[in-house]
Amino acid sequence: MSFEEFVALAQGGQIHRLHVESMGPEAYRYRAYMGEESVCLLDDDGSPLQEKCLGHARQRLRGAGDISDIPLYLVQYAEQVDDLAASMPRLTHRVPFAVG
Repeated sequence: MSFEEFVALAQGGQIHRLHVESMGPEAYRYRAYMGEESVCLLDDDGSPLQEKCLGHARQRLRGAGDISDIPLYLVQYAEQVDDLAASMPRLTHRVPFAVG
C-alpha cells in the first residue's frame, strides 16, 4: 500500500492504527492495521517506505492531512542475543507516538 492510499483509507476511517517500526539505527518503517490485517507502506518502487529518523516520520505524518483520529505507536523490536532466543518470536516494545 502506498502512503497516498494509506492517507485516503485513514481519512475514510478504514485504518485502525499505524505503527512506526524501528528496524535498527536510522531505519523506521510504517505498518497500517485494518482490523486484524496489517500492511507495510511501500515506496513508489515497491520497497518498504523508510525514514532515517523519527523527525522525518513526524514530518510526513503532519503533512498527511487530518488523520488525527488514528492511534499512532512507535514499535521497537528486542534484539535476539542467542540461538535459542532467535527461534522464538521477537519481543516488542510499543508506546504511543505523537506527531505534534
